[in-house]
Amino acid sequence: MRIWPGLAPALRAQPVYPGPCCATPDQKRYLPRLYLYLNDSRFDGRLPRTLPVRLSNRFRTRLGQMVPGIVAGRRVVLEIALNVDLMLQGNGRERLDTLVHEMAHAADWLFSGGEGHGPSWRLWARRAGCQTVACTAAPIVQRVDRSVRVRRVPPLPLGAREAA
Repeated sequence: MRIWPGLAPALRAQPVYPGPCCATPDQKRYLPRLYLYLNDSRFDGRLPRTLPVRLSNRFRTRLGQMVPGIVAGRRVVLEIALNVDLMLQGNGRERLDTLVHEMAHAADWLFSGGEGHGPSWRLWARRAGCQTVACTAAPIVQRVDRSVRVRRVPPLPLGAREAA
């Protein structure tokens, strides 16, 4: 997003959601299957069945983000974005925990009206079984050369493979 300092807020460039996705076609098939599995197994299917989940090559310090929005007066989730490095070998636990973490933000926004890592989000995170901290101390495997495209598609959890 490019912001021109001299322009009025209404004229500034606004980000478009979902943002750019660096996923391969196989990864684009993997992400919704993983999301649906986690929605059913951790959130009792309460989250929207279709929600944009994408991979981002732009994250340097974060593992994921949930973008809340309001459309026609209703709370919506514009997207969940995950750091593409989470797809690398050795990041399985962090990939699942990050997606569940972001889904807890979605549930908090949609059902509790909360934002951030407050008490209502921590309740959703505990229910879903992810870490209840804003940032994990666990290191993730990262690419040495960020220009190298991540093509790996990790295996789905056993329950997700059976349901697919």
